[in-house]
Amino acid sequence: MLKNWTFTRVIYILIGGYTAISAVMEQDWLFAVIGLLFAGMGVFKVGCAGKSCQISNTKTKNTNTNEIEYEEIK
Repeated sequence: MLKNWTFTRVIYILIGGYTAISAVMEQDWLFAVIGLLFAGMGVFKVGCAGKSCQISNTKTKNTNTNEIEYEEIK
């Protein structure tokens, strides 16, 4: 569970947790839910916290080089 943690995930958890705790103390339930959503994104590795928004730099090579045979029709 503690593998592949990135700086972004930690930031999501910290900011989401702070927002949720502050909102509960102020009884602002909308921001409490928003804070829990951000913290959940960090914990469960979804959204941009899980690098789903990042474009991959690796190219996959197509090794499928099947020869296509054509038949000439006269």
